[in-house]
Amino acid sequence: MTSAILIIIHKPDPQESELASLEQCWKKLNNYKIVLIFPKGMDIGAYLPVAPNISHVAINPKWLSTYRNFNKLKTNPLLYKLFSSFDFILFYELDAWVFNDELQYWCSQNYDYIGAPWYEDLHNANSDSKFIGVGNGGFSLRKVKSHLKVLYSFSYVNSPVEMMKETFKNRGLTFRSLLHVVSNFTFRNNTFYLFNNFNSGEDIFWGQIVSRSFKNFRLPNERTASKFAMEVKAPQLYKENNNILPFGCHAWERYHKDFWMQFIKVKEENE
Repeated sequence: MTSAILIIIHKPDPQESELASLEQCWKKLNNYKIVLIFPKGMDIGAYLPVAPNISHVAINPKWLSTYRNFNKLKTNPLLYKLFSSFDFILFYELDAWVFNDELQYWCSQNYDYIGAPWYEDLHNANSDSKFIGVGNGGFSLRKVKSHLKVLYSFSYVNSPVEMMKETFKNRGLTFRSLLHVVSNFTFRNNTFYLFNNFNSGEDIFWGQIVSRSFKNFRLPNERTASKFAMEVKAPQLYKENNNILPFGCHAWERYHKDFWMQFIKVKEENE
């Protein structure tokens, strides 16, 4: 199985921790195609010394001008078509960290999408927080063919008939509001509408919404996802995994920094 690592950047002046993340990725995964994706016209000179001979692709700056556009980019078939010669792509943001080269192993597991597990009260998740699905896209492995299939397919997100039944059961509807209800349950309740109007994180779309409509879209369970990557609840998951590090982690400076500093050595900005 073939795979590529995509690193999307949007600024010419990376922080020390971001350069360290890039250097770690280059060190551990340079047997694979690693590609910097950046806004056309942006100077990427600061990134090149730590990753010599890295490939790079310039794209229309609009895609990286706002967080909303960035999310739209990752739900746009054009991005996946650009790398359709690969079976899998690993999205690696520079607040991630890869510990070992397990890429081929995870490709061989043949999941359509895999990222760190998510929990209720995400940013404030604790040991009792309930697992709600596979989520984070900042360090995520995606099967290209499956993503393109979803993006080129039409499907209702929720059954319009069931939604109508539930609505009529719970509240009365006037004739005036009927068209609005029909619109919400049909025209707006489908994948094509979501692709163009989804305003939340793209990883929520891929990790949670898609599987409702595409039952064969294969996602891992909590334990498997935690062996691939960790974000929140990392100390607890690490212990549950017999003190074995995952393939990678995401947002390690934001969540459990003191824990991750046992394994990640990065020069501080003021040093």
